[in-house]
Amino acid sequence: MRSWILVFIILAGAGLCASAQTGDHSNMDNSLLYSEDLSEWSFGLDALFINRKITDDNDNPNTVKATAYSASVGYDVQPWLTVYGRIGQGEARVDEMDKDADGDWNMGLGLHANLWQVDIFDPEYLAGTLSLKGLLEYSNFKSGGSNTEIKWDEVYVSLLLSYRILSVENLFLFPNSLILSLGPSYSYMKGSYKTELGADTDFTAENEWGYTASMDVYLSQNFSLGAQFIGQGTTPINGLEHSTTSFNLRYRY
Repeated sequence: MRSWILVFIILAGAGLCASAQTGDHSNMDNSLLYSEDLSEWSFGLDALFINRKITDDNDNPNTVKATAYSASVGYDVQPWLTVYGRIGQGEARVDEMDKDADGDWNMGLGLHANLWQVDIFDPEYLAGTLSLKGLLEYSNFKSGGSNTEIKWDEVYVSLLLSYRILSVENLFLFPNSLILSLGPSYSYMKGSYKTELGADTDFTAENEWGYTASMDVYLSQNFSLGAQFIGQGTTPINGLEHSTTSFNLRYRY
């Protein structure tokens, strides 16, 4: 009986301490930070497929192939400017490796800016918005373990001319809008890899200049499906041979 009384006293004392620390339990509407809504936030999922030609520090040609999946969060610091970050996991290899290096993490930080836009009203069936958009992203990729490893840093910049067609009927399950984008891009990629032999080799990617083409289908005002193709080469043929392809889901409040 005494033991039960002791337990009761301990629990009651803990409850009084918690009440003293948290205040009135009925007043839970206050917080350190407050937002009226989430209209400035966006969330997404991305799948990335890389096939990039590289040159090692001995001028030997090679190819990096990678697959990565990540989740992203964006915030509109201005109506025309969004900052975002993404983090996920991926696997990569070079031609010298017998198989992909073990999966590890990848991350990215970037800025997306709407630099200029104009509304188009005629012809009516192509009514929409023409805009010029810029994107700057830094990303880091690492894959491997104790025996094999590949890692790199990349800076990507693009300037895209985009056209958003509004309320297109009988297209892609009646979407709210369709955005098509095309423009030049620049990608600087530098890293290193270690094969089963244990030697570290530095590399840089070839064909830093290229082009980017993308398509985003808005199934509603908030939800979109997208695809992007980055060709690394001065001609479309070179870009098709060595490229980065990505697919994404986005939800914007």
